[in-house]
Amino acid sequence: MKKIIFIVGGILVLVLGLWLAWPCRFTISREVVIKVSVFDAGPQLTDIANWRHWYPDAARHTFVITANNPAAVVAKVDNSSYLSLTAMPERDVNYTRIRATRIISLGEWIRGATPGGEMEVGLDSLKRFLEDPVTHYGFEISIQPVKDTLVMTKRDTVAPDQVNARFVMLQQQLLNYLEKHRVLSSSFDLYMVNEPVKEGRVLVAAGIPVSRLLPDGEGVELLKFPANGRLLVGRYHGPFSALPDLRRAMDKYMQDQHLMKVALPFTKTHVKLFEMSQADFDPYELDYPIY
Repeated sequence: MKKIIFIVGGILVLVLGLWLAWPCRFTISREVVIKVSVFDAGPQLTDIANWRHWYPDAARHTFVITANNPAAVVAKVDNSSYLSLTAMPERDVNYTRIRATRIISLGEWIRGATPGGEMEVGLDSLKRFLEDPVTHYGFEISIQPVKDTLVMTKRDTVAPDQVNARFVMLQQQLLNYLEKHRVLSSSFDLYMVNEPVKEGRVLVAAGIPVSRLLPDGEGVELLKFPANGRLLVGRYHGPFSALPDLRRAMDKYMQDQHLMKVALPFTKTHVKLFEMSQADFDPYELDYPIY
């Protein structure tokens, strides 16, 4: 009996050894849809240097590229299993489907390798990274509902070299008007418009939100925003001179997301009435009224 058990055990050990040595492979796949174009997604896959942005513990692994094209890559991970990544555009070209496929040996699978979970973590991380506007546009950009539906404004059209002086004048005239109507608080949001309207002429306007209807007068007008309106909002914390860079980033965002403006853009910041120096302004915000 012992001899039989010994023989059977030996056979099982031999079979198991052959099984582990046999070049059997398992394929495990995971997918995620990301709200970016395939042109933005591709470089994150095909350039190994970018894997640090999203691959779990990338610094602890070694990767060797074995095949590569602009939207797909195959890499050998830690000199053992293979990982392929493919970016495929969806019907809506603003979205991309990323497929990750890991090929592992039977032995790795028996030893408890869990590449499926690692791929899910990596793809989720890649999605968060790529869908963050700061990653692609350099600024915080988001779509938000209209908050201020009533804004008192005063505006003028001037030559480009008169913009700054005229804005200061318009702002002071607007403050005087609101103080006269007893609606001016010690701090408020200040809206600023500086838009070329034709060659050699710029529309300049100052605006301050109010909580109730006020009559037009002294060149001051009431501007109404729809309560269900939307704004594309871009924020930056640098100097006012950074505004052109933010505008270019938001124009690119508008183009990528197929959005349209319904009114002139405006810049907004928060002001403390009795401490009106540049240091007392909150970070600037550029708003595009959109459909």
